[in-house]
Amino acid sequence: MKKLLSLEKINKIRQRKVVRQFVKFAIIGATAFVIDMTGYSVFTRLFSIQHILAKIMSFFCASYYSYEFNSRWTFRRFKMRGKKLLFKSYIVQCVGASINAGGLYLFFDRLGYHEFVSLLIATFFSTIWNFIMNKFWVYRA
Repeated sequence: MKKLLSLEKINKIRQRKVVRQFVKFAIIGATAFVIDMTGYSVFTRLFSIQHILAKIMSFFCASYYSYEFNSRWTFRRFKMRGKKLLFKSYIVQCVGASINAGGLYLFFDRLGYHEFVSLLIATFFSTIWNFIMNKFWVYRA
């Protein structure tokens, strides 16, 4: 007798779920990026805060937004929400912020790329880190 769900079908369903999650994560990430860049611009241009500190501050503003929406929409962890999940999320965000600030330092301060190009490159690498760690550690079932 044939199984209702073969391993091949189960794998295809899992792959689609991961793709959907990544698309949702990317949408939230894109809006978080706008929050991050706006915050960075306000902190550096309006308040004259040093660019590395401003980047860390703006990144955490965007990170909290991401936590709220990823836990509710992307990974649907309504019941898991709480101090433990937020703590795990911020551990991931701290490493992501370090990757982000380190990328800004490397590409802007050391290699001389344009400031916002440097921010884009740094954000790309921290996004890959954040998705993998959120998917498989923070929000795992």
